[in-house]
Amino acid sequence: MFRITSQEARHISDARRDELGESYGEAERETRLEGTPQLGAGPVFPIELLPTMIRAIKSEEIPSWARRVVGIDFGFGHPFAAVYIAWAHDTGNIWIIDSFRMERSSALYHVQRIHGMTGGLRVPVAWPHDGSQHDKGSGLPLAGQYRNFGANMMQGHAVNHGTKQNNIEPALEEMREAMFAGKITIASHNSELIEELRNYHRDEDFKIVKQRDDLISALRYAFMMRRQGKPRHECDGVGYGNLPYAAQRRDHSAEPTVAKNVNFDVFTGAAFDE
Repeated sequence: MFRITSQEARHISDARRDELGESYGEAERETRLEGTPQLGAGPVFPIELLPTMIRAIKSEEIPSWARRVVGIDFGFGHPFAAVYIAWAHDTGNIWIIDSFRMERSSALYHVQRIHGMTGGLRVPVAWPHDGSQHDKGSGLPLAGQYRNFGANMMQGHAVNHGTKQNNIEPALEEMREAMFAGKITIASHNSELIEELRNYHRDEDFKIVKQRDDLISALRYAFMMRRQGKPRHECDGVGYGNLPYAAQRRDHSAEPTVAKNVNFDVFTGAAFDE
């Protein structure tokens, strides 16, 4: 199946295309103009804004203090998915840097691919609640397996900010608000994620249709835990290979140095009372 956009309908002028776009509702605009199937009660995300979010991202435009996090969604029979983002806490801007899906592969190869995606940085990894379940084969929790292979797994599974809950709707609403505010930028090569965003929809009862949503789930976990991310200089490198940040160690230069076994005031010279 091929999706044919209105841009390929050469007999329709740009002015007429804009006029038609204004006449359609949000739920059918992408179907009419871009060939996206209209399903159920309509899309979850404002897909008419997607073209404004998608562009090439230059590494220098992401601030050094932006917090980086990778969100993952476990899978074997259905695809494993990972999404790499950066979040600038002062502006609220979010850059979706990279993403991938892998089918019928193991934790070892997933971790290797994550490290390749981050350029050799052990970026904190947000994971879903089923990562606490024990694998039937090894008897180890899923998250523990990834941690053993070198992934920088967060201490606990992803939860909504300020709560201990992992409900879907609050995170989706946060993502929608960021899209409407123009805070999200998606690197243009993330075609699989973009296609998932286009097709993510609700059924006639307004419930989320969980089909081909692996990358969206991974993005949601990263979004939920973005405050637990780390700036690039606080992330260790991976091993001693040829990745850009291999062997890099966390920069401690900005951390305060605490003198030990000192029993006098270094400024006045007065001795402290024992």
